[in-house]
Amino acid sequence: MLVSCVGSLCIGLGAWSAAVSAEGLPVSSVSAALPVAGDLVPSGAEVLLGGEGAWEAREASLSSPEAASQREQSRTEYEGIGGPEAIALAESKFGIENPGWTPPGSGEGGQITKYIGEDAAQERTAGGQHVLLASSVPLRSAVGSGQLAPVSLGLVDRGGSFVPANPLVPVSISTSASGGVTFPLGLNVAPVQAASGEASVVVGDRVVYPSTAKDTSFMVEPTPAGAEVSWELLSQSSSGENSLAFSLPEGATLQLSSKVHGGAEVVREGEALFVLPPAFAKEADGSVLPVSYTVHGDVLTTHVNLEGSVAFPVMVDPLIEGNYGMG
Repeated sequence: MLVSCVGSLCIGLGAWSAAVSAEGLPVSSVSAALPVAGDLVPSGAEVLLGGEGAWEAREASLSSPEAASQREQSRTEYEGIGGPEAIALAESKFGIENPGWTPPGSGEGGQITKYIGEDAAQERTAGGQHVLLASSVPLRSAVGSGQLAPVSLGLVDRGGSFVPANPLVPVSISTSASGGVTFPLGLNVAPVQAASGEASVVVGDRVVYPSTAKDTSFMVEPTPAGAEVSWELLSQSSSGENSLAFSLPEGATLQLSSKVHGGAEVVREGEALFVLPPAFAKEADGSVLPVSYTVHGDVLTTHVNLEGSVAFPVMVDPLIEGNYGMG
């Protein structure tokens, strides 16, 4: 029997796993579910697995005259495009149609044969191998179904909102951008710029709100510990500053993190109820731009510099996690 340990680090959308044989020898030293979109690992990170030479080759490709010309062209190429085109662009550049998190056994041909406690399961792979999966988050929940069943973050339309089918953490995502996403303990988070010219669309496990601001779309996707919000910035006319308004639980405050440099948190009586790890912005070519936060009262603003050589569109991905429900 093979043993596969799956560790989910909920600071993005990727999960690293390794398979170990019965003799304790690695079958695959790194079997990485590298993220397609909206995560803290750049899409080019898999190049690192090929060594320094592969990384240098990628860097050379990005700095070529052709790449520089394409980046310059992209600054205006997608200006003013409508919702369907913006969604299609996000699918082609960032793979937003692919769920950020999927439970074990949901891969092609895989099947869970037995659950072992809250965070482990036996799976039979498409190739007929039997593996033991150990997860850092519970694999079953009764939040959505009322009885213990596999966790599912697929969205269900409740009329006015979308909710994950059977999550670990109950969140409710409004059909309108201004309604935002509601978490336990009474927290609601919504984009400050929430124009409603176009209807929201479900893409994969995300709710996409096209044209919430000039050349900007807003998105929300549930995660095992909360939700990820994203802005797709289409052109040089998009704002590099995008804000979230927090409706806070009674007695709570929003502040920059006292423990994680570059992060933020919702705190009450010294306890962090919700955390926002440092965000990042990913360019269309996989390059990463730094993002910073500022906090003014109950509004958190993301800052990314879109000047210079940037490959549009750009995806900015803050993550909101709660210190609850994962025990």
